[in-house]
Amino acid sequence: MTSSSAPVTPVAEIPGIVASARAAFDRGTTRPIAWRKKQLRALYDWISKNEQTVLDAVNADLHRLNNDSYQLELLGTLSEIAHMLDHIDEWTTPKTVPGVLMTAAGTQQIRYEPLGVTLLIAPWNYPFYLLAVPLAQAICAGNACILKPSEMSTHTEALFYREIPKILDSSAIKVVTGGVAESTALLAQRFDQITYTGNGTVGRIVMTAAAKHLTPVLLELGGKCPVYVHKDADLAVATKRLMWAKATNAGQTCLAPDFVLVHRDVAAKFNEQFKKTYEAYFPKGPRAAEGYCRIINSRHFGRVKTLIDRQSACSHSKLLFGGDTDAADKYVGPTVFTGVKMSDPIMEDELFCPLLAVIEVANEDEAISLIRSRDHPLGMYIFADKPVADKILNSTTSGSAVVNDFFFHMLVPDLPFGGGGAVGDGSGLEAVNDARYPDKAETALTAFLLRRLLVGKPQSGAYRAVRWLVGKYGGRVALAAVAFWLGVVYRARTA
Repeated sequence: MTSSSAPVTPVAEIPGIVASARAAFDRGTTRPIAWRKKQLRALYDWISKNEQTVLDAVNADLHRLNNDSYQLELLGTLSEIAHMLDHIDEWTTPKTVPGVLMTAAGTQQIRYEPLGVTLLIAPWNYPFYLLAVPLAQAICAGNACILKPSEMSTHTEALFYREIPKILDSSAIKVVTGGVAESTALLAQRFDQITYTGNGTVGRIVMTAAAKHLTPVLLELGGKCPVYVHKDADLAVATKRLMWAKATNAGQTCLAPDFVLVHRDVAAKFNEQFKKTYEAYFPKGPRAAEGYCRIINSRHFGRVKTLIDRQSACSHSKLLFGGDTDAADKYVGPTVFTGVKMSDPIMEDELFCPLLAVIEVANEDEAISLIRSRDHPLGMYIFADKPVADKILNSTTSGSAVVNDFFFHMLVPDLPFGGGGAVGDGSGLEAVNDARYPDKAETALTAFLLRRLLVGKPQSGAYRAVRWLVGKYGGRVALAAVAFWLGVVYRARTA
């Protein structure tokens, strides 16, 4: 039986750990493409062969179902690594560029060099995916790495501490465990790049520490992600997808919807339909639902409970459903408040919990104005036909935007992910995914495809065939072709 917690790294040892990784980089250990491929394949193979080990650790931390954790933690990780293995030769090949008259006798190239030693600080909400993928990216780029798993997700932290030295080259890839003291000691060292996923408060601490050495920093900080529901939206579909997006991981997701702007003409119908959807989604109540996540720890539970109490004290705001909590179980059910104002407690900061605010607006123009009045969101979601959706997309800025669905852009390796300003400084803005509408939610077929076909298998014919179908004809046609090939037709849940 493996331990559920890792020993804390002594603070006095941290400078030596970083120095050891830098020595490996300076020796050229991480530069060869062959070394990078070997590490990536070893990581891919270990995950593929130890799926249940990973799922057990994550589920112990967050009370998730295996299928949910597979899709949230493993599916993207395996696909990203496969994508890197497929393209690493292309990405690392020097590019010859045209010269000018004075350099005509020579050759000009762009060479892609590793940065050096990277520090990867992970959050607790997706504790495997949000450390394994940055690790794979850093390896692919030829860097030495220091991994800092979240101390709040103790089982996953122990997994990284125990397994990474066995899987990967421990001379260049290190794991540091612990909390604030150990993180502070790490940030006092010189790194060549720092990646941090988490909240803005710690993000500012990371940037301040990095400034001492002028170290480049990649931040992913979340924020308040808005949803707009237009008067022409299919409310049954919109509320089903909204319920799924908010209930996933108990709302502890940087891309989770934080507030819904509903067109006034359909606000009453939206609220009525949303309550019906909730009752159908949790027929025995969310607490009894297998796999409904819990809040990560007692401190965060207290924060959420206080927020519920403060918002409940606003006489103009009404509880549509939810509000049930249990401190001993760290349980908070999906909780929706209607009649919310932009100045209310629930609108102050990123929620990062299963709470949701509903705000009526006169039209899409008011929605645009309210979205633009706040920091640029990491994600934005629009339920409307194309003209209105395009109007909102052309009038706002967000890290990503999905039309008529949630989250599915995260499955596309070639779409950038990131934000700007208070939500971080990731790799791109406005990666728009005009998602499936009016419908096709997870079915038995798509669950099978996620596990067996759409997970990247480096260089495999099946993987390349599915990627080609998706790229050439789009997701619907590709899935239909595979379904025909299998000879199985399944009825979608949200039809």
